Amino acid sequence: MSRPRLSIVPQPRLLGFGGHPLEGDRLVRIAYLDEAGISNPAHEPYLVVAGIIMHADEHWRPIEEHFRAIARRYLPEEPRPIFHAMEIFHGTGKFDRKKWPRSRRIHLLAELCEIPGKFGLPVVAGFHQRQRHRDDILKQYPDSTEAQIQTITHADTFFKAAITIEGWMRRVTRNETVMLIAEDVKKMKSALKVLHSGYTDRYAEVGIDGKTFHSTRIIETVHFAAKAESMPLQIADACAFVIKRHLMDKEDADGYYDLLSPHIVRYDDDYGIIGPTDDGNEHVLMGTQHKAI
Repeated sequence: MSRPRLSIVPQPRLLGFGGHPLEGDRLVRIAYLDEAGISNPAHEPYLVVAGIIMHADEHWRPIEEHFRAIARRYLPEEPRPIFHAMEIFHGTGKFDRKKWPRSRRIHLLAELCEIPGKFGLPVVAGFHQRQRHRDDILKQYPDSTEAQIQTITHADTFFKAAITIEGWMRRVTRNETVMLIAEDVKKMKSALKVLHSGYTDRYAEVGIDGKTFHSTRIIETVHFAAKAESMPLQIADACAFVIKRHLMDKEDADGYYDLLSPHIVRYDDDYGIIGPTDDGNEHVLMGTQHKAI
């Protein structure tokens, strides 16, 4: 997939999701992150960490009610429904294709992918091509085990998502902060906590490819929750799944990706943070030969 040439557009006036000027010093946001692409690399060549940024005060109740309305239509018998994008898409688990026709599953996943657009939520994403990243890791650490390679790749991808969140916060908000909530993947909790404490420590030396990253907007430790406990994590799950299939050039993901694409905040190794602001304008357009999302 080719990208347009790099271009700079004028800085827009900073606006909130309702179209009003941001006042700063009063809002704390929450970023919910999930991962996709951690099984067999032959089947899932990309690892993606993606999710949404939202205001708890402004967005939680309206999104929760919207989410519950979706649940009442599709899983009315379940008090705490869990929508897992992979199961919905492939017709497995509780969304067994024998009971759930493809047309109904397509519509359900589309409704989940519409949520960021309906509520003006930025979609953040970081990704790595797993074989390429594996080769890079082995060049630096030739004795790494496969389990260590998986942990490093996941952590590096999470790191890119965190950089994207930080960059969006700096571009779009004035003096606001953000907390991170990730899916509770037990084997990654320790590594992600160490990583997170590094880039939120203002005195630590943390970076990738020689570039140091210190967060000034991400606060607190990283918190973890199960999808069953968190409605926004289920939205993050849909984002991660669709972006992964888009990176794999799967045409069956095009319709879902089109719903997310206008809201994706992208991280680029060469040009930093690229993506929409609250009013829908882009600061910078993609301009390298890397895989685009």
